[in-house]
Amino acid sequence: MAASDPTVDPDMGVGAVLSTGVSLVTDDLRISALQLVGAIVSMIPILGSLLQLVVSGLAIQYADETLGNPDPESSLAVRAIMAFLTGIVLFIALFFGFLLFVIPGIFLSLKFSLAIPAVWLDDMGPIEALSESWARTSGHLGTIFLVGLVLFGLSTVLLAPTAYVFVPWESTDALLAFSQEPLAVASPPLFAIVALQAATVGALGVAANTVMYRSFADPLVDDPGADATDEFETETEF
Repeated sequence: MAASDPTVDPDMGVGAVLSTGVSLVTDDLRISALQLVGAIVSMIPILGSLLQLVVSGLAIQYADETLGNPDPESSLAVRAIMAFLTGIVLFIALFFGFLLFVIPGIFLSLKFSLAIPAVWLDDMGPIEALSESWARTSGHLGTIFLVGLVLFGLSTVLLAPTAYVFVPWESTDALLAFSQEPLAVASPPLFAIVALQAATVGALGVAANTVMYRSFADPLVDDPGADATDEFETETEF
């Protein structure tokens, strides 16, 4: 397993993660541009999801480059395939986690939240990436949860008012018809806000995830006797 990256301070708190993420987004506009492209290509049936996967991976790579780290050795195609396979394994794991109860699903989503950066930045396969994420998140679940909560709140502030105005909530039939149309066709104003959210909050999320991946020390490297099955951290640094 890879050790935490020396270009990022270890054990960052919520404020440090978010402020560093903001700096990455403002320093490298490619991150926001790629997230915007991802929102647009996601409208393409079937192929859009695959393209969005590649675009998001590139955004992670550029955020990592801005931190001063070298490019990964594997080709873009190989990493895209590994990310796709990792996504499938993640979906299955989280599906059963939420099927059991909500709390196990949330726990697994936090523990595996750094798996995709592991694929794109350290050339890992699905199982290795999940194991790396499990180890790196040890002792940092509170920070990861609060960072996600902040990002969710920002997204809600951007999207909720526009969705309230432009989505036809008045009837089930109207809502069903609305959902069957591409968002760019069904409601251009709402799509514009979604694209704005992707280029701002979405870009910050990518940057913050990259920062956390590089910041959080791997307990199996720093302390071979560390227990990878950590408990939820209740005292989180800010």
